[in-house]
Amino acid sequence: MKNLIKGICIFVLLFSCSSDSTDNEEELQEGNFEYVISGALSKEVKGNDTNFGTTNGEFFVRLTSGTDELVIRILIDPLNPNSYEINPVFVSVSEPPIPITAGDSFADLGVGSTLANDRRSFSSNASNGGSVTISSVNGSVVSGTFSISLRELVTGNTGSEPVVSVQGTFRAVKQ
Repeated sequence: MKNLIKGICIFVLLFSCSSDSTDNEEELQEGNFEYVISGALSKEVKGNDTNFGTTNGEFFVRLTSGTDELVIRILIDPLNPNSYEINPVFVSVSEPPIPITAGDSFADLGVGSTLANDRRSFSSNASNGGSVTISSVNGSVVSGTFSISLRELVTGNTGSEPVVSVQGTFRAVKQ
């Protein structure tokens, strides 16, 4: 009888430890983000639907909350903890193109729903900069902060289009 009770205690102990470590692993694998939009549009966005990866030497992190989505791209592979400057890539006919180099970063922001006809799209391509700081890179998790200026391109006249600033943090999990 003592052996049976001892066996049950060991089983319960092992099962409890096993369950705790699984819960901790799941917590470590959850992404989250929050950012504040100010300027031509004001909104606070939070969520946990994140993804990141690399395609053709371009790192991306996607932060989605409902119909709102922010995508940050950095021209680099592999990604390392560092600060990456936003490089506008809008090309004016009268000026030579701005060179794009490794380490440059870009961002696109979509806010609202196309079904509700209130979708607004912003891009850093014609704006005046900002930066993305990657603070931690792990095989399945990337975290960092950003402060980005984005311009809404409605008419193509970059001097008068609405501008927003976006500041926030993220912990993205590879899907």
